[in-house]
Amino acid sequence: MTRMRAAAPGAPAPIVPVPLDMAHERCDVCGQGAYVMVMTVDGPLAFCAHHFREKAVALAQVSAIIHDIRGQLAPTNRAKG
Repeated sequence: MTRMRAAAPGAPAPIVPVPLDMAHERCDVCGQGAYVMVMTVDGPLAFCAHHFREKAVALAQVSAIIHDIRGQLAPTNRAKG
């Protein structure tokens, strides 16, 4: 079992891979499949891998817990750049 704790005030939020059924979750920004769920005091936010990367630093400062299942994504052959 995975234990999760809220981050101390001012500390970065923990990024923890957890078994979470996100099969039907969609990114709140673009509507694509969500791989990251950010739990905030105002409620959960879902993000695709791309939009989480764009907002990771800001989200880590305001969220208590980040559920990250991006590790389940298969690597792609597309060029990075």
